[in-house]
Amino acid sequence: MAIDLSEPVSLNFSLKYLVNFCKASSLSTSVKLSLSNEVPLLVEYSLANNSYLRFYLAPKVGARSLTALLVYLVLLFIESSRTVRIVF
Repeated sequence: MAIDLSEPVSLNFSLKYLVNFCKASSLSTSVKLSLSNEVPLLVEYSLANNSYLRFYLAPKVGARSLTALLVYLVLLFIESSRTVRIVF
């Protein structure tokens, strides 16, 4: 797992949609999460032949904290022996 932090980020997202994004984890051995205050969350799965599957999700007001979300996602992928790369 690698975490690259270039700016502080404080966002909230709906777990309902993120859980759906996680269902694609069987398609790839790695996932990249990109976060920024200016753009939606990007969840990217690397696929064969330099292709990828990307999901975007806009922040939601009143959802669970970003820290809890990241811990949940990292634990989910660690349990499935996937590579996780988080980019801020």
